[in-house]
Amino acid sequence: MATSVTAPSGERTLDPIGQKLVLEGARLLAEEGPAALTVRRISAGAGVSTMCLYDRFGDKNGVIEELFVEGFQSLGEALTRSVGRRASCDDADPVECLLEGALTYRRWALRNRTQYGVMFSRAVPDFLPTARALDTSCSTLAILQAGVAAAVDAGRLGPPGVDPDAVAHMLWSTMHGLVSLELAGLQRGVGPSPSRHFEAAMRAMLRGLAP
Repeated sequence: MATSVTAPSGERTLDPIGQKLVLEGARLLAEEGPAALTVRRISAGAGVSTMCLYDRFGDKNGVIEELFVEGFQSLGEALTRSVGRRASCDDADPVECLLEGALTYRRWALRNRTQYGVMFSRAVPDFLPTARALDTSCSTLAILQAGVAAAVDAGRLGPPGVDPDAVAHMLWSTMHGLVSLELAGLQRGVGPSPSRHFEAAMRAMLRGLAP
């Protein structure tokens, strides 16, 4: 599994030692599972003392939370580049923007499997995100909601009066379901190209949501 971790961004900036600790936490989770995530193992793997971890994160859950938050920030940046930026252009097709956003979501998940598991799949069962982390996750979903609202306003999705947030949730649920099945290796029967299967499924759903 991939152990890549996004560069720290947003409201908290990590120093090089903090970044090493987060990277080591991701590596241990990907290679050995959640049982390996102890303060001692993370610190030793990063080549620092346990006090360095306690000072920066409080405990091991602080390291996991950083993976969670950075994951949503990175995904949000990717979605903004596809959905947000294109949707802001007058000549952009808002439905094609949403499709590109869905494809971006899948590509990001495949490149960042460890963080995706922390974000969406309870990869660390005893980790509970704080309010700060949940706020970051909601702001990422808001990018998709804005893209859907643009398509609804343009008359490209749903009947008049449709709730854009409900449509965004349906789209996200479909994206997440397909990606989760692919990551789990449970897509038998889709042929040699999961990417084509994913795109075809999303196109079919967007056609079904057309007014």
